[in-house]
Order: sequence, then C-alpha cells, then structure tokens
Amino acid sequence: MTRPIFILGQTASGKHAAAEAVADRLGAQLISVDSMKVYRRMDIGTAKPKRPYRLVDVCDPSESYNAGRFVRDARQCLQDCARPLFVGGTALYYKTLAYGLFEGPQADPVLRQELVAIGAPALHDELRRVDPKAAAKIHPNDLKRLVRAVEVFR
Repeated sequence: MTRPIFILGQTASGKHAAAEAVADRLGAQLISVDSMKVYRRMDIGTAKPKRPYRLVDVCDPSESYNAGRFVRDARQCLQDCARPLFVGGTALYYKTLAYGLFEGPQADPVLRQELVAIGAPALHDELRRVDPKAAAKIHPNDLKRLVRAVEVFR
C-alpha cells in the first residue's frame, strides 16, 4: 500500500484544485475529508466536486455520519486505493483517522435527550464543576459538545 497523501485546509483555500492537480499528476484517487459532503442532496453550500471523489454522497441526511464511520470508510479506501489522496477541511475526521477515536463511553440516546432538556447554560455549569479544562474549551452555547462532554462524566 502506498502511503496516503493529505491536503487539508479551511474552506475556499484552494485545496480541491491543488488535490485534483496532484491526483492527475500521480494517478491518485481523491477521497473527501468533509463532514457535509457525505450527505446526498446536500449540494447547496457544500461545494461538492464535479469530479469523482470517494466518501461524497454516501448517506442520506436522515442518517448519522460521524468520525467513527468516517474512519471505517476511510480505512476501506486505504485498502481499495493504490494511491489515496485525502482532501478536505474536517479536522476531526483527519485527527480521528490519524490518532484514533476517543475511548469514552458509547452515546446514550436517552441520557442525551435528558441533557438537551437541561439546556446549555446548566450543562456548562456542570461541566465547569467536573472538568474546568473541558468547560474552558467549549462555548457555553455549544449544546452538542456540552451534551457529549457531560455524558462522558455521567
């Protein structure tokens, strides 16, 4: 297996044009590292490429696609592609592929519903009590991240 190439960067930084030029030169297969391009029919605002990429349009918007699923799909691409070239801007996906998944508890849908009902301000207060460092990194209105952080402690 050839070592993968990664071209990562922020939105509108020219990474796809650069990646496509590299892919043409090396005969590499393009693989998306983007948390929104995975969804079918979500074409507005995602700047989906016109060329074929792996991991674009792989699930419906009603499905959950997360870092764990990305890693499974990306590893399959590594098996299938002679010259994999990953391109995108979802740093969490890259970090999870490179360094592994967080070894915390699995998501608990019932607990998550309870935490959402509590609301962001109360969750941020609770997180500040149990893990001040994590609380300092998460915005007080970021309900999704607050729910996950508190879920880990409960």
